Amino acid sequence: MGLATEIPRIKLLPRGALLLDPFAQKALSAEDVPVAQVRGIVVLDCSWRTAEETFAAARRVAALECRALPFLLAANPINYGRAMRLSSLEAAEAALFILGEPGHAARLARAHDWGRTFLELNREPLEDYASARTSAEVVRVQSLYVAAVERDGGSEPGEPGEEAGGPGDVGECEDNEDDDDDDDDDGDGS
Repeated sequence: MGLATEIPRIKLLPRGALLLDPFAQKALSAEDVPVAQVRGIVVLDCSWRTAEETFAAARRVAALECRALPFLLAANPINYGRAMRLSSLEAAEAALFILGEPGHAARLARAHDWGRTFLELNREPLEDYASARTSAEVVRVQSLYVAAVERDGGSEPGEPGEEAGGPGDVGECEDNEDDDDDDDDDGDGS
């Protein structure tokens, strides 16, 4: 589709680019548009089982601006309906949408049948996050969605007793025992 470039080694990542990092302390927001336009967006494709080590290595090797995505629900077949268990494709779609490129997000969504489902499932929060001007505003909007899920009795975004959605917790990445995702996070088995 010509929408992304595969980079085979972490040390070849573009310096100063935005890294979608589920462990970042700052949420992606409209204030990141200038960096994204000039330096690009980096999406690491890895298993959730190795995410912590993979992202730590990327932060060590490359000079990247790390940003977490806010609360969203996965639509991929492996993690459907689970909060913050996005595939790389879903993460890229969300980033493009939040950064004011919903048309590009929709084009990318065509890569898998469930790509469009992700955008439909998360339409309202994505529009709200895209309207937020700063990371702090995104976190405030996110807290409303997390509170609604908790109020409605949903088990997401975490297990009972876990707190989620506060500042610095914008992109929680958990390693669950029941996760069928051994080698990839795309939900397509490749």
